[in-house]
Amino acid sequence: MATVHYLAWAIPAIGFVGTVRGLAGAFGMAGATGMDPATFAEQASSQLKIAFDCTMVALLLSLALMYLVHQVQRAEEMLVVNAQEYCQEHLLLRLYDPHHEPVA
Repeated sequence: MATVHYLAWAIPAIGFVGTVRGLAGAFGMAGATGMDPATFAEQASSQLKIAFDCTMVALLLSLALMYLVHQVQRAEEMLVVNAQEYCQEHLLLRLYDPHHEPVA
């Protein structure tokens, strides 16, 4: 489960790396000389679209993965609780008989 938790954390981090890359590309074009404003706006908006798409995809994947992790953990916890109850009802209570008289 530790690897799955790490991946659930890493997916948004990778998405934010894509966001930073897109923002850097958009703002990096601001320093370019000789570019007309229409071309700059078109290329900058393209870079920003990549940036925000990376973030959205990463967050949606993270939400889906965290839901699955939650379901698996819940099922695992229920299995442990059910096993404890079974042992309590069928094993431990049979080991001790309070009505049994000791043999003298």
